[in-house]
Amino acid sequence: MSFEKKLTRRKKLFKNKTSQDQSRQRRSNLLHQLSNDKRQEQLKKKRAINDSQTEQKQTTNNNNQLYIPTIEELPELIKGIKSTNIDKVETSIRGIRAMISVEDNPPIDEIIETGILEIVVEFLDNWDNEYIQFEAEWIITNTCSGTHEQAQYCVDLDIIPKFVSLLSSKNEEVLEQIKNVIPIFATYITSGIPQLIQDSCWGLCYISDGTSENINAVLKYDVVDKLVGFLESKELTILVPSLRAIGNIVTGDKEQTQIPLNFKLLDKLRPLLKHPRNQIRQESCWALSNITAGDTQQIQKVIDKDIIPQIMYILENDITIIQIEAVWIISNICYGGTTKQIKYIIKQGAIKYFVQLLQSKEPGVILICLQALDKILKIGANEYECNQSSQNLYVKEVEEYSGDEYISGLLNHRFTQIDLLATDLYIEYFYNYSSDSDLNGSDTENVSNTEQYEF
Repeated sequence: MSFEKKLTRRKKLFKNKTSQDQSRQRRSNLLHQLSNDKRQEQLKKKRAINDSQTEQKQTTNNNNQLYIPTIEELPELIKGIKSTNIDKVETSIRGIRAMISVEDNPPIDEIIETGILEIVVEFLDNWDNEYIQFEAEWIITNTCSGTHEQAQYCVDLDIIPKFVSLLSSKNEEVLEQIKNVIPIFATYITSGIPQLIQDSCWGLCYISDGTSENINAVLKYDVVDKLVGFLESKELTILVPSLRAIGNIVTGDKEQTQIPLNFKLLDKLRPLLKHPRNQIRQESCWALSNITAGDTQQIQKVIDKDIIPQIMYILENDITIIQIEAVWIISNICYGGTTKQIKYIIKQGAIKYFVQLLQSKEPGVILICLQALDKILKIGANEYECNQSSQNLYVKEVEEYSGDEYISGLLNHRFTQIDLLATDLYIEYFYNYSSDSDLNGSDTENVSNTEQYEF
């Protein structure tokens, strides 16, 4: 295939997407799109099944409305919940849920006084019957939405770890109900009780892991300052879920990302890059990579906090899995930063690590390194064309680290996008500089669809 044809195909695959929103989504699109699509499809199917089951189980009166039992019927419902007959249990728990869900003066205290909530709470662990589990969750969340005393009663029944466990459910309706207990998590992260703080942080962590709507649900309750503060905790059981929750929040849009930054997040993350635990360094790098996927102002905040030299240290000395997280930090700067910001990380030694990681076994890592080098070499070419340098200085630096050889080695790569970009870079920047001009076999026309890797 001629260079012109390769370049045309390359442009189709590697459009210059510079908007902040596209930058933030790049990593997810590269590594997780297929699994996310599959999960969403499963959730849709599950929701359809659950909706059908719920509709079938609705107890209705002649007006096709959910029947709401009276307080006089409560003893019979309690008897039904304690029954060994599953149909009676389902009917009774549905009746109590209907009673406690009325808008005006729900009989929460009356239900609490019967002691039946102790049994209802145990149903949260009933993974064999999602319908009963869901109804139990609904009852508890409605109770928690009452007075502080009513919510405290539920907390004393040890509901927080049970709700944290429910966050692993595949039932979308169960997960949706959990958002109603965010106020409980928000309250108890300030309790001063380590176990309640830990469980609440995990709860906020799991809830914030998802859509922008999920992140907003957490942000609504002003918990970010507490989560950021916990990044100084010496207790790993609190530090880990807090760090992960913050990492989830900064995957959001730039406004959502800015909120933890306003609470001096970067000051807390910086020392964590030297933490003795691998997990903490890895999670910290992940959070920072999401921040540098933001706008240029957020990138500059990272630079101003002198964090990049520590990232270079990690790229030089740390284990591979953490280096991969770290390279996303600087590759995102190349992708969405200004020329001045990109030249800053070049001065800090970024080219060396982009070149070294071209030897990675992870196609996604190879691709982002090629993209970063593409951006860097274009800056060098522009400076040369504008007579700001006598040659493309960055071509020389890439060659100093044998980058031209590594790029040449990626020609005819089994993943089409890597092959195309490597071929483009090699021909455009290194063909006239390197003695190795063998491009035979780099034609990708015959690569089968099954061999093409879609990131």
